[in-house]
Formats: sequence, C-alpha cells, structure tokens
Amino acid sequence: LLWNEEGTAALAKDLFEKKFRPAILEACPSAPGINQTSVEFVEIIHKKLMDIPAAMNNFASLANCLFIGAHTEVSMVPLFAQANLSTGLTPGSVAARRYPRMRLHKVAPIPVSLVSDGVLRSLVMSLGASEAKQSRLSIILGTGYEAFHVEIFATKFPGSVQLYRLKPGAEYDLIERLQSKNAETFLLACNPEEAEVFLSAAFINRLLHPTYRWFLFNMLLVERNNFGGYVIVSKNITSMEFGPISTAIKNGLTTTRSVYLFDLLTVWSVYLKNILCNEASEVNRTVEGLTGSFSLGPDGTVTRKFWRMHFYKGLGDQRERIGNWSSSGDFFFVPAKPRIPTDEVLKQELNLNVFRVVTVLSPPFVQFRKGYENRTDVPLYNRLEGFAVDMCKKILMNMSLNSVEFFLQPDGIFGSYDPVKGWSGMVATLMLNDADMACASMSDTELRRGVVKFTQPILFNQLSILYSKPEVNPVELLFEFLSPLHLYTWLALLGSGFASGLVLAVLHRISRNEQRLSLYEAIYVALGTMIQGVKTTTPDRPSAKLVTVVFWLFVFLFLIIYVSNYAVKRTLKHIQTEIRGLESLQIQEAYEYGTLYGSVYLGFMKNSIDPLVSAAYQYIADNPERTQPRNISQALSLVNTGKFAFLYSNVLNEYYAKMGCGLKVVGSFGQETMNLGLPSSIEYDDLINKIIDRLISSGERDQLYKKYANPPESDLPDCTNKTLPYAIRDWIPKESENVGTRRSAVNLNHTLGITIINLVGCLLTLLLAALELAFQTYRQRLRRLRDDMLKDLSLRMESANAAAAGDDLMESNV
Repeated sequence: LLWNEEGTAALAKDLFEKKFRPAILEACPSAPGINQTSVEFVEIIHKKLMDIPAAMNNFASLANCLFIGAHTEVSMVPLFAQANLSTGLTPGSVAARRYPRMRLHKVAPIPVSLVSDGVLRSLVMSLGASEAKQSRLSIILGTGYEAFHVEIFATKFPGSVQLYRLKPGAEYDLIERLQSKNAETFLLACNPEEAEVFLSAAFINRLLHPTYRWFLFNMLLVERNNFGGYVIVSKNITSMEFGPISTAIKNGLTTTRSVYLFDLLTVWSVYLKNILCNEASEVNRTVEGLTGSFSLGPDGTVTRKFWRMHFYKGLGDQRERIGNWSSSGDFFFVPAKPRIPTDEVLKQELNLNVFRVVTVLSPPFVQFRKGYENRTDVPLYNRLEGFAVDMCKKILMNMSLNSVEFFLQPDGIFGSYDPVKGWSGMVATLMLNDADMACASMSDTELRRGVVKFTQPILFNQLSILYSKPEVNPVELLFEFLSPLHLYTWLALLGSGFASGLVLAVLHRISRNEQRLSLYEAIYVALGTMIQGVKTTTPDRPSAKLVTVVFWLFVFLFLIIYVSNYAVKRTLKHIQTEIRGLESLQIQEAYEYGTLYGSVYLGFMKNSIDPLVSAAYQYIADNPERTQPRNISQALSLVNTGKFAFLYSNVLNEYYAKMGCGLKVVGSFGQETMNLGLPSSIEYDDLINKIIDRLISSGERDQLYKKYANPPESDLPDCTNKTLPYAIRDWIPKESENVGTRRSAVNLNHTLGITIINLVGCLLTLLLAALELAFQTYRQRLRRLRDDMLKDLSLRMESANAAAAGDDLMESNV
C-alpha cells in the first residue's frame, strides 16, 4: 500500500479479515492450504516520489508482494515498469503463470476537477436557475483542495463566487467573515475531520439553519447528524458522496480512505479467490465498487471504467437520495422540495435539539424559588420563578418542546454596546447563537433590534423615580413648630416677657395704676400679651401703657418672623425632600440621581426630545461616577442612603419599594416595552407571538403579573423600628387615606407637639390646682384646730375663773 497516511496497512488488514476473507473461505472451504494461508499488507508513505532512486529502492523492498495499491496523483507507471518486480508466487504454478509480475492499482483519489461539472450542475439545479443568478456562492476549501480544483465555478456559476481558505483553529473567524458578507450559499470541500469541526461551529452560529444552502463534497458525513451535541434539522444540505452510503455505513466505513481501501480490497479479493481456490478460469470481469466500476484483466491489470457518486439531501436519519453522477456522463438530480416553515414543522425541528434559554436574575421577573437558591442538584428550570419565567414556561409548553434548558447569563446583564468591546450580556449570547431565547424583561431598542429579534411586548412600562426619605426622629417631628426659632431665641422671648412684667411692677410702685399690679400680675399681663386671645386689664398710667405698647409691637414683629420662617422652612423642606417628578428632582439639591450604567434608559434619555429628560441625561452623563451604579444591588444601596434617586423601570421600582423600607416611587415618563429576545436568524418568532397573543387575551398574562407584582405579606420586610425614640411613631394616629388632604398639608405628625404641650400644661394646671386645694385644706384645718384650741382654752379659763370665784365666796362666807 503506497499511501499518504500511516496506519493504512492495519486498516486494510482489519477490513480484509472481517469482510473479505470470510467470503473467500465460504467460496472454497476445502481448498488445499487455504486455512493456513495468511494475507499480509505492507505500507510505504510516499512523498510524491520526486526522488527517483529513492522510489526505486522503495519498489525493490516490495519484492514478492502480489499487488501495489496506490493513493497518489503522480504517475508511477514508468517507475514501476522499470522496477519489473516479481510477485514471488511459486514458480511453475498456475498462479505464477497468470500473475508473474506485480501490478500497480491506482484507486484514489478522485480528481476534483473531474467531478466539478457534476457538483456545479447539482448546485445550480438545487438553487433554481433564477435564484442561482442572484446567489452569492461561498466556496470553502480545506486541506488538499486548491483554487484550480474549483476553477469551473468561477467561469460557469450564474451568480458571484467567493473563495475562502479553511484553516484549523480559525473556524469561528471564518464564520464571522461569512456572516459579515451575508453569505447564504456554501460549498464545503475538505477532509472529514476539518468538516466536523467547522460544521459544529457553523451550527452554533446558526449557519446551518434551514434558510442557508450547503453543498458538502465527499466527507462521509451524510450518515451523521450530531455536531458538537446538536442535531441539524435542515434538509437544505446537499451531499455528494461515494456510495450507496448505506453500504458504507453497514461496513463501518467512516472515512474516505476506508472507502478507497474497500474498493481496492473488492478488486483484490477477486484475484485472491482465484488463487486460493485454484479456480480454473482466468479473471476477466467487471467489478462494482463504492467509488465506481473496475475492469479486471487476466494478468492482474485493473482499469477503472468510471467514477460514480450519489447526491443526498439532509443528514443522518433525515437523509434522502436524490440523484447520482458518473464520470461516464450519467447525471440525475431531483431538487429538494421547498421547505414551508409551518408551526408544526417548526415544532418538529425544534424538538430535535435542546431548547436553550438564557436569563438574568431580576425580581419579580426572574428569581429563585424559596429554598432553591443553592439547590444545584435541581435543574435551573425548576429552581426559577417570576413573571418572565412563568410566561416563558407557558410559551414553551404551548410550543410542545420536549427538552428545555435554562442557564444564567455569566456577566448578569441584559446587553449593552461598547464601541471597543462590542456587545455584552444576553444580547451577545443571542448573537453567538448560544441560546434560543432570552427570557427576561428586555427592552426593544433600535440598537438591539439591529442584531437580535424581539417578540411582541409581554408588558408595557414607563420610567419612574425611586427614592428614600431619610428617617426623621419622631420627637423632632412632633415639635417641628419650634424649629423656625433657635432655642436661645425662644429663651430670649420668654426672658423679654418676664423683663416686661418686672418693669410694669416697678412702674406700678412708682406710679400706681388703678388696678393693682404686683410682680405676679405684671408678669401675667406681659405673657398674656404674647398669646393672642388672652384677655388682660391693661395699665392706665402713661408710663405703663408705653411699656405695654412697645412690648405689643415686639410681639407682633416676632410673630411675623416666626410665621414667615415656619412657612419658608416647610416649603424648602417640601422642595428638598418631596420629589414629584423630573422637574422637582432637578431643582432640589438633597438628592443625586441617575440610572444603571449602560442601560437602555440612558439611550432613551439621550434620544428624548423632552427638555426635562434631556436635562436629566446631561446631568447623568456629566457625572458618571456618582450617577451610574453598575448593578441593581449598588443602585438600591445608594437609594437606601436617602441621598440618591433611581430612574428606572416603573414596574421594577414599584416592586423594590414594596420589598424595601421607606422607599417611594413617583413620576412617570417615557414609554418602553418588555419583550423576550431571540437570535436574529430564527423563524419561530411568529409562533411565539401567536402564543403571547393567546396568553394576553385569555388573561393569563395579567394573572401572572398580579401574582409577582404584589408579593404576599409574608414576603414583605418588617419596617417597624422598635427602638426609642422611633417607636413613638407607632403611637401617632394615622390619617385615613380617604380623607384626601393635600400631600403638603400640616398633619398630626407636625402639630401633635402643640397638643402635647397643651396636655402637659393642663396636667401641670391640675397638679397646681391639687396643690392649691391641699394647701387650702391644710390651712383650713390649721385654722379650725386653732379655733378649737382657743375655744377649749377659753372654756378652761372660764371653769378656772368660776372655781376661783366659788372659793372666794366660801372663804368669804367663812
């Protein structure tokens, strides 16, 4: 065996022992010595035999061999004739007389230029004459194939032709080039090993989708349909193979070399049978092989009559023979029927492979089920739930898919475009065809739509503002009415009242008023002047009246200052802490604001014609470090500081507000849709859209949204603060939402402190009244006790006086 690959002799030996030797033994089991005769194969790896002396030495080393089987395009007939080698058969025997000299049988390879006409004709017929004229044919050449082999396509193909060289390790680079050229028709000529790697990469990148046309030349891949673990559903693949391919499969012929050796052994077994079985007649017949027909002569000469190849459409179990070609001029080809991608056809094709779904965790659309966060033993399909996940599961169930696989996007983002790095996130995954669907709340933007497809919206949405009001000490809030003035100012006000009372008391001493004004009464008059509605008797002396008038003016001015300061403080506080929309957000200074880095909302704001939205984008773009958090977790952390407002999807903001503490959602602007993402080359988008329509019209979509947009009470956080002084807030009566008071109105939180002061004053008054009552009771008891003591003493004195008078009378009598 003079071949171009090592291991050819071992392969030939294996084929002979399994297939051909049993047939010879069956033909003449009792032939003398047949069971003791062995057939051996020797191989020499040729190097194009350009060195004549080396070639002669190689031939000489093959003395006593029966035949030489050659795989080379270099003519060795002159060299072989010069060698004049003997077969080494027993001299004088019938076999030695029939085959005295070694014969060289050249069975391979088939000249590509010879079969190019058949390839061209079948390719044009499969495309159709009109389509072929408009088609762009991409010819991909692997090892062993050169441009001159396909020169006929450059001159005779009706459309345009582009040649590409397939290099090992650069398959994906070539596929990217083909996709950039919008190529749709391909001719692949390479060895089976190269073809398997390239077709696996092409399938992953959707180049083997039914919309593309492929022509595979002589790769023995037609019986296979598993490339990188994927099944190719397209029947728009035409293969030109030796065959019938069923015979090659039956005999385990998986390479072109094995097919050539099989034909060589088919020829040789005829001669071996003639020798080993001692057949009387000479060999003089035609033998049909997998590669064509051979004419066998009596002296061991073999001549190929013609080459023959078969045409197939589809791969694996879907293959179907549609024609044949021979070098003798025979040609028959039946173009494949046009494929009509009905819903049922699409479902059948999708079920041949695992349907891959990529997603990103984003509650309430995509989230883990409770208790399944770390359950790696459970498929991700069963671990996930959420509005988008449940919608996808219903869609996939309606598509009747047998095998579905979910996986999380490694970088955890939806997809953004960087001029240097290109696309990222789920968009990049869809572009690479690593997933068949992106199951998440993806926004359909013009930039994304240029590289991937989107389903019809599963939900409509607007943008809103999420922010947190800082937690205020409820005690400070209760006594907020005192905040317009400093503590020292309040003390000065009280001090001025006492001072005015003292002045009035002194003036009363100097120039008495009609009404008595002691120090106590004067202070009461001064403080009563400060409190509107307290009726007091004013002094009647000029000096006292002057003091009173001046103090009244002071109190009036002070009241104006208090009211204006309180109004301004309330207004500023409302402006700074109460956000109602973009306009109020932009005029306040208490909050930074922004959105996610690289999110679609940045693009929306950038392209908006609304001046408020444009101004917001300009602020965010000018301060990226402070206004563009990298992920949701970082954004919510900033919001919880009470110093950041987050511009994001209203649906998500509402959910975050419910799942957080002290968060508010205000405003609504813009309009966006939430869709499912799909690779750009797929055909089942209409099928999915029909299912989405049914889910919406039946109300199932709305039920799922309500389920996840309104989490149960058990899932909501406990936002009560039991520590003092914040626990006081729970004791403050809550106003009913049905009252309808304005958001800026003064409520119990602001005024309850006045009530508390009034209550404390009332309690102090009651305490003072009780003390007064006790003191008066005590004085009355003392007065009563004194009167009783004086009365008793008086009685005693009267008794004593009476006794003394009686003694005097008795003494007098005596």
